[in-house]
Amino acid sequence: MALDYYEKRANAIREQWFPEHAPIFETQGNMQVLIWAKPGTSIYKITYIIKANRLMVFGDVGDAIYEWSNLLTWEWLAGLDLGYFASKCCASEKGRQYREWDTKEAQKWLDGYFAEHSDDKPKFEELFNPDEDLASGEAWINWMANNGDEIFGSDCFELADIGYVHDMRCQSHLIGLKMAIERKITAAAA
Repeated sequence: MALDYYEKRANAIREQWFPEHAPIFETQGNMQVLIWAKPGTSIYKITYIIKANRLMVFGDVGDAIYEWSNLLTWEWLAGLDLGYFASKCCASEKGRQYREWDTKEAQKWLDGYFAEHSDDKPKFEELFNPDEDLASGEAWINWMANNGDEIFGSDCFELADIGYVHDMRCQSHLIGLKMAIERKITAAAA
């Protein structure tokens, strides 16, 4: 997947969702709490709670639980990349790893594949209906189960997730953490 896909979304999240957000860090018993919100509003407000090795997130941009094997700190979490962060999601509206199906990304992948494997394209086009077979992740997996081996050979099992991307809400959880730490550091230096 092209990195620019996530970079464009990250810029939109920073500039449209969180431009005026300010972090509030608190300790409540054995939990660390971060409230990430625009002062005086609850628009795009996120509450993060660290308890030992778990990060619980809830608010306007989705709810999730992330889990690691080590004790967590805000700074450590803010240093993670999206792929690793999303891989630690154990519960969300979209399930584990907080992924969603993106038909356009799946089609981009197929276009790239057939640019290099043009001999396989006529058979593929004979069996494939993009409106139906890329309509969802389940539709693509069903098509692959029925036709994948014939078109992609032994690679077919690795291609089941070509259209899955990290959900924008998961990405916003990480961006909010990163921005909160950046603003905390900036405020401490002032």
